[in-house]
Amino acid sequence: MFLRGYGVQKKRERGIRNNPNTVFAFLKAMAEGVALSRKDPVVAKKAIGKYAKIDDAPTIDGAYDAFAPYWAMSLAVRPEAIKGQFEYIDEKEFPNVKNADPKDFYDNSFVDALAKSGFLKNLGMR
Repeated sequence: MFLRGYGVQKKRERGIRNNPNTVFAFLKAMAEGVALSRKDPVVAKKAIGKYAKIDDAPTIDGAYDAFAPYWAMSLAVRPEAIKGQFEYIDEKEFPNVKNADPKDFYDNSFVDALAKSGFLKNLGMR
C-alpha cells in the first residue's frame, strides 16, 4: 500500500517494516472509515461538513452524492493509477520515466495480508 519516494525510499521502507502494527492499524482505520461512510451516509456527511467546514446541508449532500460512488472498496494501489501519474512527470528531469515499471513504486503486501485475514471481507471490501 505504501508508495515509495525518491531519496528516502530505503529509510521509509525500513521504518514501515519495523513498525508493521502501525501500518496495519492505519489501514484498518482507513478500511473501517470507507465501509462506514458507504453504509451510513449520515455519519459520512457529518464528517464532510466538519472537515470541509461546510454547514450547508445541500452542499454536503451534493459532495457526498458526487464522491461516494468513487470511494474505492479496495485499499490496494493499482498499477494503472501509478502509470497514469507518470504522464505528469517531466521527462527532462526523469528521463527513464517512460520505461519505469509502476510495480517498483508501491507495495500492497500489507493490504494483501489484511485481505487474507478476512478483515476486509468482513467490512464488505476487497
